[in-house]
Amino acid sequence: LAAKLVEQGHVVRIIVFDRADLFYGAILPESVEVISLGSHRWNIPALLWGLYGKIRIFRPDVLYGFMSQSNLMSLALRPLMRSKVVCGIRASRIDPDKEPWRVRFGERVHEAALRFADLVIANSNAAKADLVAKGFSDQHVAVVANGIDTERFRFDAGSRAEIRRRLGYGESDHVVGMFARIHPMKGHEFLLSAFSDAAAERSNLKLLLIGSGYRHAVEARIKALSLEAKVIVLDEYPDIERYYSAIDRY
Repeated sequence: LAAKLVEQGHVVRIIVFDRADLFYGAILPESVEVISLGSHRWNIPALLWGLYGKIRIFRPDVLYGFMSQSNLMSLALRPLMRSKVVCGIRASRIDPDKEPWRVRFGERVHEAALRFADLVIANSNAAKADLVAKGFSDQHVAVVANGIDTERFRFDAGSRAEIRRRLGYGESDHVVGMFARIHPMKGHEFLLSAFSDAAAERSNLKLLLIGSGYRHAVEARIKALSLEAKVIVLDEYPDIERYYSAIDRY
């Protein structure tokens, strides 16, 4: 999104909570400045003060919050700035029983605060329908699907061969991949159960999971299903597009 906005002549700055690491540098044009607030994500006073300082310097026309915590901080500072505030959401119908208490509380506050945004952008019709059902105006919520850089995310035979060799896959192995944050809402548990049934019928079936999060729960489920020889779990990678080339189904 930032790269395409720059192509259209906009000035874009990205502000992150705790670090401006090499992950961003690998995928952004040099004209996009990535700024770190230098605080842990739960150090709210420091983050708010840091964000306010950046807003005073940059005076943006639009401040685009990205998901719950960023949205809440953007809306909290709205009375102190002239910027339009747009809030992005990337989830719907979250099961609160699967979240820690502070996340449940934060999501309720977030939902209430979204009503003060100039616009809410959802990445799916389901997320918009969920908000409209809760009383949001249809005009208050826009749907913009997640964009894909088709130049970056395209099949690469060299990456496929290298990564499959590194991970120990054979030519006849059929690899299913799921690249997502490891969280109950993503459904890894259901995927593993379905994969276990399918792998019992196809000896060459393998599963590659990439993502950070509740890894211990996934690894415990893999062990319970005796899938250790069939499933590989890796942390997130900045060059994730190369791993898409290594799998056969997503």
